Amino acid sequence: MIAVTFGMSAPTLASSSTVLRLPHLVASTGAPVEVILTGEAFNNIGAVTLKIDFDETVLAYEQVVSHVTGVTFLGNATDGVLTLAWFDATASNPINLGDGPLLTLTFQVIGADGSNSALTFLAQSELADASANPILDAVFQHGTVTITGGIGNTPPILQPIGPQAATVGVTFALALSASDADGDPLTFAADP
Repeated sequence: MIAVTFGMSAPTLASSSTVLRLPHLVASTGAPVEVILTGEAFNNIGAVTLKIDFDETVLAYEQVVSHVTGVTFLGNATDGVLTLAWFDATASNPINLGDGPLLTLTFQVIGADGSNSALTFLAQSELADASANPILDAVFQHGTVTITGGIGNTPPILQPIGPQAATVGVTFALALSASDADGDPLTFAADP
């Protein structure tokens, strides 16, 4: 008789749960907002796949920056879902962060005053240990970005108007020139 045994690694259950947390932030329209994703008990991590849902009418994804030396996350946003990924291709350099900042996600705030965007980890978010075993008890805590208004408005500057002369009964035209530091469109109006 021949006995055949198939082996499979058991999923990892950490003694204290690995936690990834997104913050609750307040931001201004037209300004960038940096969302710092933090980890707790974030050790012996060999692969990370995160899917974060956000409102693309409020936030526009710009970039991801890793706080872990030698670790580069790939980031891509499509249809309001930000996908972040990293894995230890050498199987010998897992992330051993412990507690602290893992990533900074930068978004441009495009939503109006009073709008907000939930930052929600989707069910496809996964972590694996250095042996590629899924970490089943990982905790993913959602965040939000609430918009509180613009970053300020710089008034436009009207270029000086020198002395003018007009003749009664003849149409008078005056060329005006102005600039706006915020890039807002300018219109001119006159009352008789």
